[in-house]
Amino acid sequence: GTSTFTSASVFAALGAAADLSKILGKAEHETTYRTAAEEVRGAILSQLWDEKTGVFANMQLVSGEHDRTIDISSVYGAFSFGVLAVDDSKLARAFEKSVAALSRGMVSGGIARFEDDDYYRITDTAPGNPWIVTTLWYAEYLTAIAKTDHDLDRVRDIFAWLEKHAQHSGALSEQLDPRTGEQVGATPLSWSHAAFVLTVLAYLGKAQQLNSVQSRHGNA
Repeated sequence: GTSTFTSASVFAALGAAADLSKILGKAEHETTYRTAAEEVRGAILSQLWDEKTGVFANMQLVSGEHDRTIDISSVYGAFSFGVLAVDDSKLARAFEKSVAALSRGMVSGGIARFEDDDYYRITDTAPGNPWIVTTLWYAEYLTAIAKTDHDLDRVRDIFAWLEKHAQHSGALSEQLDPRTGEQVGATPLSWSHAAFVLTVLAYLGKAQQLNSVQSRHGNA
C-alpha cells in the first residue's frame, strides 16, 4: 500500500528538488517538481486524512481500502516533512488522538510505535512497548508549537523521563518495558541518540526564541 509517512517524505523530496532547481536556475524543472509536490500533498489530505476520526490512516492499500491502524509515524511524517503547517488543527487532533491511543497502559511512560505492535511485545495491557524515538517525536512537535516557556514544561518532562530510563553510561535503548521501564532491544541505539540530539537542539532554539521575545516585551 501507500503509507502516510512515505507519502509525506516524497512530498518533502519533491519540494527539495524544486528548491535545488531554483538555485540552479532551472525554472521549468522547479515548476514541475512543485506541482508534483502539491499533488502529493493534496492526495495525502484527500485519501489518507480521516476527518471523522481525526487521524491519518496508516496506509491506503492497493485495493483502495485503508489500514487504519494508529501509527505515530503517520502524524509525525505530516508534521516533520511539512505537509501541514505546525499550527494546523489537523496535526493537533491527530497527535492528541495518536498519543492517547499509543500511551495507553504505559506504566513506565512513553509512546508505542503503532497499535498491537508485537515486536518484542511484553504485555497485552499496552499497545506495544514504548520507543524512545517515538516519544521524542512527540517532544519535537510540542517544542514546535510552544508559544511560552511554560509550554516547554511538557518537553522537559519527556527529557526527565528519558534521563530516568537511560543507563548510567547514558546509553539509550530502542524500547522499554511498558511496566518497569527496563531497557529492551538494541542498546545503545544510534537512532534513539540521534533523535535525542535533534530534539534537544530544537528545544534550545525554541527556548532562546521565546526568551528573546519575552525580553523585547519586557523592555518595551
